[in-house]
Amino acid sequence: MPHKGPRLIIKADWKDGSGKDRRGCILTEGNTRPEVWAIVQSALRTAPHHMTEVIVSEGWRDIRDTLDFHELNNAFDISLWGTSDDLEERRTIGDAWAARMRVDLIARQGVNYDVSCHGKDWNVHVHAELHC
Repeated sequence: MPHKGPRLIIKADWKDGSGKDRRGCILTEGNTRPEVWAIVQSALRTAPHHMTEVIVSEGWRDIRDTLDFHELNNAFDISLWGTSDDLEERRTIGDAWAARMRVDLIARQGVNYDVSCHGKDWNVHVHAELHC
């Protein structure tokens, strides 16, 4: 059966413009639990039509200021890098994508999901998490 839709890319380790090593996306077994992996599947199903790739930029990560759902293996960040070079348009695309994902996840999985577009400047991204 031929596949249609964007391909999934998990962000790898990389070097920024100054040559500094940057960490890629870390996934654990916990991130692949069906109820959590549903977030990635939803991102693929609801991606903007012009996108050929969906990039997962964050899975598990260490605690920051307070406990968050990344540390619990219950969250993913989806990059908006491939959507637009215009930051305002990028935010608009991200807000609409997050809304589609929220509707999709609630319809397929239940109400325990929160999806939003947040961040600033070039770090704007879609964040989705499972609350349990």
